[in-house]
Amino acid sequence: MAAVEQGYFTAEGIKLDITYGDPSLMTRALATGSADMAQDGSDFVLYPRGDTNLVAVAAGVAVAPAMLYANKDIKSPADLAGKKVAVPMETDANLTVFKRFLSENGVDAKAVDMQYMAASSQRRDALQNGVVDAAMILPPDDVPLKEAGDHELYFLPDLGSGLPQLTAITVRQDWAQDHASLVEAFIRAYAKGIAWVNDPANKAGAIKLLEDKAKVSEAAANSAYDAYVVRVKAYPEGGCIAQQGLDNLVKIDQENGTLKDMSLTGADFMDTSYCVKN
Repeated sequence: MAAVEQGYFTAEGIKLDITYGDPSLMTRALATGSADMAQDGSDFVLYPRGDTNLVAVAAGVAVAPAMLYANKDIKSPADLAGKKVAVPMETDANLTVFKRFLSENGVDAKAVDMQYMAASSQRRDALQNGVVDAAMILPPDDVPLKEAGDHELYFLPDLGSGLPQLTAITVRQDWAQDHASLVEAFIRAYAKGIAWVNDPANKAGAIKLLEDKAKVSEAAANSAYDAYVVRVKAYPEGGCIAQQGLDNLVKIDQENGTLKDMSLTGADFMDTSYCVKN
């Protein structure tokens, strides 16, 4: 978004045709050739290998700034035992992160009544409406919860190591190889957009951009900026993807059975040869 608005793609001679949609649909569009590039969730890792051979060529969001919000009666992780908690779907790698949080805080996952919901907004609404006692959400869904008197019980990135890559810029390998100069130009522009967003001097402009383009309130834009840019530094300088996040993602998917090939690592799903060289 920032790279588009700041004219970085135009400067590289790139005119983008942007389509917004569900990440799983983006993966399918990429694999079938109806899209050339996608900012994808983890679905590309699970997509059947073979002719599609989807790989990450740049980072999207390195780490999910997931928050565990709870009602006023829950004061500590121990209080989650016997309570209903809205969590991501069973195939979502970030559910494993939540279970790890429980384990590291001495809470048996079996003692928690997990309510599986795909979208952060669904989990937010469930907590706001009293359907659950706590919810794992992404900003800016914390804003209405905070206004309603709920509170942040834990910031999941504080677990430190082992966190999976949230999103990535993905391509089909054959397409990228045939359009190498275009992919390199895209990443150059994308990296400049990241640098602009990460520069504290542009904070007000970045928040205003979020308000205008994402159609959210100033409070929501501030929350998103604080979580993604300040607290987790989700957008790595240069735009290059790090193998560690993909290794973590692949390992989690292998452990929960959604990725059957145990020989794969993050390196099998990435190609950094197009990245900006410092």
